[in-house]
Amino acid sequence: KLEDIDWSEIATPNYELGEKCLETNYHGTKRVIEALLPLLQLSDSPRLVIVSSYVGQLMFFSDGRANGVLSDSESLTEERIDGVLSEFLEDFKQGLVEAKSWPPILPAYSVSKAALNAYTRILAKRWPNFCINCVCPGFVKTDITCNSGILTIDEGAESVVRRPGVLALFDVDGTLTAPRKVVTPEMLEFMRELRKIVTVGIVGGSDLSKITEQLGKTVIDDHDYVFSENGLVAHKDRTLIGTQSLKTYLGEDKLKEFINFTLHYIADLDIPIKRGTFIEFRSGMLNVSPIGRNCSQEERDEFERYDKVQNIRPKMVSVLREKFGHLNLTFSIGGQISFDVFPHGWDKTYCLRYLDDFQEIHFFGDKTYKGGNDHEIYESERTVGHTVTSPEDTIKQCTALFLSP
Repeated sequence: KLEDIDWSEIATPNYELGEKCLETNYHGTKRVIEALLPLLQLSDSPRLVIVSSYVGQLMFFSDGRANGVLSDSESLTEERIDGVLSEFLEDFKQGLVEAKSWPPILPAYSVSKAALNAYTRILAKRWPNFCINCVCPGFVKTDITCNSGILTIDEGAESVVRRPGVLALFDVDGTLTAPRKVVTPEMLEFMRELRKIVTVGIVGGSDLSKITEQLGKTVIDDHDYVFSENGLVAHKDRTLIGTQSLKTYLGEDKLKEFINFTLHYIADLDIPIKRGTFIEFRSGMLNVSPIGRNCSQEERDEFERYDKVQNIRPKMVSVLREKFGHLNLTFSIGGQISFDVFPHGWDKTYCLRYLDDFQEIHFFGDKTYKGGNDHEIYESERTVGHTVTSPEDTIKQCTALFLSP
């Protein structure tokens, strides 16, 4: 783990190594870029991806002058960057790294990457017709991290060559899998290939345990973002980054009132069969099933056909919406046998609050019609919506959009 590394042993201050670090990471990278610029100008879509690092962020620079120079995009020049590097090397030589408030961990490496970030901004202004950005490949298992990183070298390299700022975001049921079925090996392989090109996320109405049943035990490892319960439980890069609670939002009395009324309604409902678990309480929503979630797959299929004719779920939603209008709840029909209930704004667009870094978000879902649980995010101005009819159609559309030459 990152916190278990003794950085003082790895990064013992040494002026000669520090000077070599700046020469390699900053000046060496500059020379390679300058040598390749004439070739890039011949391209119809020139792209330059510069590998930087998390520790190159200016928040680690408490020294006001260096921070001021490198963050001033309007006045930034290569000469001013060189001035910061010269000042750092002089302080390094005099043993003043800590006294002058340079980054305490891997100081030369951090400064070289901060300089590279600043140089990227200069290039982007100088070549406006180029697609230029710098990226952090993540916490990679290398010698400098004592092989304690999360990503392998191959995984880190894959993240660098992805299309920057682009996210492919997928519904689960009917999009990546057949309803409530396990994902196929073909889909898993396709998603692995897609992840080499763009950042990949999933957003489902089910809780994480049910998504795991469908997409596998390594679902959090296999996707960059996993949003269960519409994003009310959010994971990024294997780490939990946010949760929301329906019980806290509504309060116990209102929650009990809703559950009691709903169970009475289902008790009086005359449908061919009923099983068990009519209301499933999740972290951020309730899942209501007139037939009961304990039904078999054959019974699911039968109820879905019956519901399309008798409109059992739409009629029930209409009654609940009128009865509990004062609670500002959204009712979202999804899957074969149930619908989700959650506060307004807690639909799948909830997950978008975690995705501000993306300029282009492609959402793929099967229930994008009004009242379907993919509708709000499909219609959102933040996304480019794609309606799919099956997992096979998902592969077809994504191949045309992301993987075709």
